[in-house]
Parts: sequence; structure tokens; C-alpha cells
Amino acid sequence: MKFDCHIHSTYSFDSFESPKNILFYARTRGIDVLSITDHDTLTFNHELYELAKKFDISGYSKMRKKDLIT
Repeated sequence: MKFDCHIHSTYSFDSFESPKNILFYARTRGIDVLSITDHDTLTFNHELYELAKKFDISGYSKMRKKDLIT
């Protein structure tokens, strides 16, 4: 089983990958569990949960998480 427990999407200032692309690449690379953790936002979480179901990434957590810039 492969995990990626910390990755940022375009909802963060330091990433150029859309959530859809991240999930696509995760699936094609055999990642089973994924945690997208963007900076200072939770607004994308429901969208990602729905995309994870579409890409059959069953280990995507609906747990709300974010990096805090301090």
C-alpha cells in the first residue's frame, strides 16, 4: 500500500497542480492513501472527496486538515 500524507494543490500558493490532476497522478502511480493539505484553507475538501471516489482512491480522508502559516 502506498501513501502520500502531505501534498499541496493549487489552493495553496506553492503548488501548480489542480486537485483533479493530483488525484489522477496518484491513481496512475498506485497511491492508495492520499492527504491533500493546503495552506490556510479548507474550502476544497468536499470537492476532493468526490474526486477521490471518482478516481477510486478509497483511502482519501474526509478529515479536515490544513497547513497554518505562522
